[in-house]
Amino acid sequence: MNINGYEIEVIKKRIKHLHLYLLPPDGRLRITCPLYTTKAQLAQFVALHRDWIDRHTAQLQAAQNARDDSAFYLWGKAYPLQEVTGNAFSLTVTEDAASLTVPAGATEEAKASYLKEWYRAALIKEATPLLQRWESVTKMECRELRTRDMKTRWGTCNTKEKRIWLSLRLAKLPKECLNYVVLHELVHTAIPNHGAAFKAALTQYLPDWRIIQKQMKNSAIY
Repeated sequence: MNINGYEIEVIKKRIKHLHLYLLPPDGRLRITCPLYTTKAQLAQFVALHRDWIDRHTAQLQAAQNARDDSAFYLWGKAYPLQEVTGNAFSLTVTEDAASLTVPAGATEEAKASYLKEWYRAALIKEATPLLQRWESVTKMECRELRTRDMKTRWGTCNTKEKRIWLSLRLAKLPKECLNYVVLHELVHTAIPNHGAAFKAALTQYLPDWRIIQKQMKNSAIY
């Protein structure tokens, strides 16, 4: 169905809310919506999310164009990665490319270790002010923010200690994904389960959280 200039697959189901998906690898758009949803309501929904659609379509296209073993991913964008030889490890990211300086004779394990720590520093730098802002808004508290090389989770929370762990993979996704995960885990410091109260809190503070969550589930970043 053509809606506001976008070709979108519309699936009507016995649900209460509209959900928007950008499906990798080709960037197909899909909306699932209640059975009684009208085309006018769909058009209004798409208009509200036009910026999100355009931004994520461009990010997915960039990732597809650069997706190979030498690509470097940061905040939802793929950069061609150039390696040069130097005295010490360093990484420079510009608007269009990334340049990794590698000492002569360095092993692949050493290179991977350096990149992991680089991502760790970038993630903490970006996540810290987000956490502080959400703590101010929600009046919830995180006593410690850490990172971990998690493959199956984007984040986790020790509710007793009020400690949040973030997956290093988040540094490869758009910043709005990090923002959502920080809020998600912070809410867990007060509400340890994923029940109605937890979802209501997420909706109160971040109404589009379901859209972001679905996008992350479809992410090709590993």
